[in-house]
Amino acid sequence: MFRSNNLAEWLEERLRLSHLPFYRVPYNYMTLEFWIGAIVASSFMLLVITGLLLLFYYKPDNPILANYELITEKPFGRFLLTTHLYAAHAMIFSAIIHLFRNMYRGAYKKPRELVWLAGIVTGLIMIQTAFFGYSLIGDKIAEEAVAIGSGLVSNSFGPYWGKVLVALAFDIDEAQRYYRLLALHIILAGLLGLLFMLHFGLFEQQGPQPSHEETGWRTKPERIPQDREDLAPWFPVNFLYMTFLGLGVWGFIVLLNAISQAAGFVHQLLYPLPIFDPEKLAAAGVTDPPEWMLEAAEKTRPMPPWFLVYAFKIFQLDFLYIDAIGYSAILIFIISMILPPLILSVFPFIDRHESTHPLDRPIPTVVGGLLIIYLVQLTIWGALSIGYYSLTTTTLIFLVPLIVVVMGYWILARYKNGEPVGAGLVLAFTVIILLVFIAPGAWIVAKGSQGASEAFWADLATMMIGLALAIGYVALLATSLPSGESVQRTVQVGSRDIPLPLALLVVIDLFLLITSVLLLALWVDPLASPAGTTALVALLFLSAYGVVHGAYRAVVVDKIPYTWIGRELPPHLLVYIAAIITAAILV
Repeated sequence: MFRSNNLAEWLEERLRLSHLPFYRVPYNYMTLEFWIGAIVASSFMLLVITGLLLLFYYKPDNPILANYELITEKPFGRFLLTTHLYAAHAMIFSAIIHLFRNMYRGAYKKPRELVWLAGIVTGLIMIQTAFFGYSLIGDKIAEEAVAIGSGLVSNSFGPYWGKVLVALAFDIDEAQRYYRLLALHIILAGLLGLLFMLHFGLFEQQGPQPSHEETGWRTKPERIPQDREDLAPWFPVNFLYMTFLGLGVWGFIVLLNAISQAAGFVHQLLYPLPIFDPEKLAAAGVTDPPEWMLEAAEKTRPMPPWFLVYAFKIFQLDFLYIDAIGYSAILIFIISMILPPLILSVFPFIDRHESTHPLDRPIPTVVGGLLIIYLVQLTIWGALSIGYYSLTTTTLIFLVPLIVVVMGYWILARYKNGEPVGAGLVLAFTVIILLVFIAPGAWIVAKGSQGASEAFWADLATMMIGLALAIGYVALLATSLPSGESVQRTVQVGSRDIPLPLALLVVIDLFLLITSVLLLALWVDPLASPAGTTALVALLFLSAYGVVHGAYRAVVVDKIPYTWIGRELPPHLLVYIAAIITAAILV
């Protein structure tokens, strides 16, 4: 049998990492739910590394040629550019999940109001940084994003201030535009890094919100007591867990990137490569672009980056325009850009309930949940269709989740508080769900059957997605109902011996790690097989993630007993799935 090694003790004696002033958490908090913020931070770190490397190749005076040469002539250039893009996707997506989780758990309550507000501001800067980064590519999507952004700002702030803001963001001189965009992207990225540090610093002052299983969904205790017997030392436990999680995030991002490259053009919002217009390529000095690049250009249409498609769709709701005041789109700008973060920012100050249970907090639970649902609906709606929509169509589409969430919350809250919830009430809820879906859906289908617009399928799909999300959200709320079980706050005791199967898994991961390094160094041509190269880098990260997971489990073996199906196998299975995908792409 194997036993824990002494490397941790050797490092601790010399670096004294366990004496760093970080908030300690119990061993049972080492789960993904409590570490979603680390996924956001890991994605940001990958963005910083790839972004700094991309700066060596970028040419603001000719971005099209620079990026074309990067993906066709520079070894690992395509990997850098596409990984930078997918890391941005992962950072924004995981930030939304992180926000939703903390909203659902009431993690914005005292004393974490400033942590929440710093997170909201960080999210806003994150979106702006990503937008200017997208615009730097110089491809069709970048040009359309700049054109759409300029139009939205001009229409929102009038003929004078709109032009001023557009000039500040995109420069009047088109030849100098990409110098301006690059400067703004770097400045915002630096500001984003500072906000990450502020957010993390504020978080470390309070620590994570105590688990609701321990508090019974109460606001007390506000913090995890630092004299508990089940607290894990920051080093090596937290350090190894963060390293293993970070490597897993990097590997997963790069693996998705490799799969997307191998799959080819699916949808422009998911496509990892630049999409250059043939005329722009010729003007930049490219005479013979590859066929796949020309085919991708034919399949795109005007659309901003995916994280702003929701705003792009709101600007297509023509009933919101106010032409009489000279700022025709100012109301739309407020609804899409100002109102969501403003609503989220006031949650800590209007929700003063002593309970953190979602069914005791009607405004954050209902309004916050609908915000997320509407964000997804608008994004998918915008991805499926472009067109101007009336108040009637828009109301029908967004009425479905509103009715389902409000009624579902009301019924579940009554049940939680011990009020009678009869079969008739549940049946009425079910019938209403069917009616609010069937009636508007029938209207949309009827409109489409009359030849009004081929986009009616997109409207119907958006409505169905809203219904599914609303039902899923109500089901999530139902899982928070009390079960009558209590959680004992005790330290688990396991064996100090490391099982031989776990050691074998780590040996296999180590073999895959060495193999991926050798293949990258000696066999695979990154220009001839860019997708295979990307897949090998993903395997490298993920196999390292498997090795570090084994080290982490060896360190906490006596505190967190082995449960193979739930805890030990999944990380290593991800490594082996990545190995299979890599082999398929290379072959």
